[in-house]
Amino acid sequence: MPTYGPPDFDISAIEPLVDAEAIATILGCTAATVREWHHTQSLPAVRIGTRLMFLVSDVVAWRKDRQTVVVKREEIQIPAPGRPRRRMSRAEAKALDEEFPY
Repeated sequence: MPTYGPPDFDISAIEPLVDAEAIATILGCTAATVREWHHTQSLPAVRIGTRLMFLVSDVVAWRKDRQTVVVKREEIQIPAPGRPRRRMSRAEAKALDEEFPY
């Protein structure tokens, strides 16, 4: 009987593909959100016919790469949305440089 692939290949080591509903359960969101993240935020997936299939290890790695530190708006003084920004004065820029040196 002919064998295909390298002789030390173990078929049980292959990670199975899961659908968007399973990934939605893992990430705590809806399947529609998972599909949207695939299209807009490069969530790794494989298209098989019309279905999106995912490797859990790839999704977990994608999620870890996207984690950010949340900072309170008051601490860094971000202007409110919709409010026009003004230019920083030289004194404010100098104080900022002294507070956060490179």
